[in-house]
Amino acid sequence: MAKCQGSQGELFKAIQSLARRGMIEKLSYEAETVFTLPPVLKQYVKMVAE
Repeated sequence: MAKCQGSQGELFKAIQSLARRGMIEKLSYEAETVFTLPPVLKQYVKMVAE
């Protein structure tokens, strides 16, 4: 995985912004929080990456 530049605060703000716009989904498993793309965005990313 590529190393990202920026602070943890910037990452947190970006995740919050994406969640507000429905572009990521937040799932909680016991003591962990996982972020994932909705199925329609997963399909779009696959199409663009080809």
